Amino acid sequence: MKATSYSFSAGVLVFSATVLALPALYRRVAEQSKVLECFAKAIGSGSWPSDCAAAAATDVGIVRQIGLLDLGIDFSVGDAQSLGISSSKLTATLLSVGPGWPVTEAKYHVAIVDNNNTIGAFETNFTSTTVKGESLESVIQPSILTIAPGQAKNFGSFVAALISQAEHPFLLRGNADATLKTTAPPFTPIPATFKVNGVGFESPITLRGCNNFPKVDYVEQVGLTLDPNGKTFTLTSRFDITNPSQLNLNLGDVTFQAVNKDAVVVGTAFVKDMKLNIGITTVTAVITSSSMETYDALLKEGATLTFQGFDGSSASPILVEGLKLMKIAAVIPKQNKL
Repeated sequence: MKATSYSFSAGVLVFSATVLALPALYRRVAEQSKVLECFAKAIGSGSWPSDCAAAAATDVGIVRQIGLLDLGIDFSVGDAQSLGISSSKLTATLLSVGPGWPVTEAKYHVAIVDNNNTIGAFETNFTSTTVKGESLESVIQPSILTIAPGQAKNFGSFVAALISQAEHPFLLRGNADATLKTTAPPFTPIPATFKVNGVGFESPITLRGCNNFPKVDYVEQVGLTLDPNGKTFTLTSRFDITNPSQLNLNLGDVTFQAVNKDAVVVGTAFVKDMKLNIGITTVTAVITSSSMETYDALLKEGATLTFQGFDGSSASPILVEGLKLMKIAAVIPKQNKL
């Protein structure tokens, strides 16, 4: 075994022996020591001891914190009880031991806990990892999140909080499977890699929310038509919507109520395949209204409309809940008859 593996194993064993020699320490620390000892044995033998599975499955602080650079939520995949989820960067802060953990790939089994409710869970495929010191980095490849039984409304409230608030805290709980690479001497029976299954974790996390998209810029008028009976008009316009959050949202086809400055619903706004990625996204909205007062205002001086979610916003019942608190205000300048 090369020096790095010897150092890792020795460091883990010294830590374990020291902790177990101090009876005043909490049981969690003793359990942590047991898991570390398991890792040390595995590094030396090239296999995960069978008696280590139960100890590792409990969150004993091996994974100290989990962070996400972003979170992708895709309502265009899945069904009424599932959706897509992903992240371009997951960072796990590990317990500091020796020269670092020799992890080459990881697979995650994750439950999302919001307001003390386990609202959904997802499982990833194995993905490569990068480890620097105590920091492990990987990605969450597009996966399917399944809503927990009876939790559709609570999951919708979770989405609503992410959309309407400046930030939102929640909890990630689960376990990880990992592949570790050893550096055994040549011509020994120790495998080059071995797998560890079910290392438990629990980590609070806070993500920046969309804060109801406070910056919306009008881009251009695409079309304006008045039906032959003069009772309904359709305005097609493009808007730049700034998403200040850590969320990349794929909402699919959505419809919003269009509300005037007097809080009166004057029509609807339809957006096909609506995506609201981090940063600025240009969307095309088709506004339909039978309010001639709004039509006249648009031709004379423009109007301010607020687009808000309602029961008919989406075919997805989960997203309908999530959009109920969504309110996007847009200033529409004077329009031209085309």
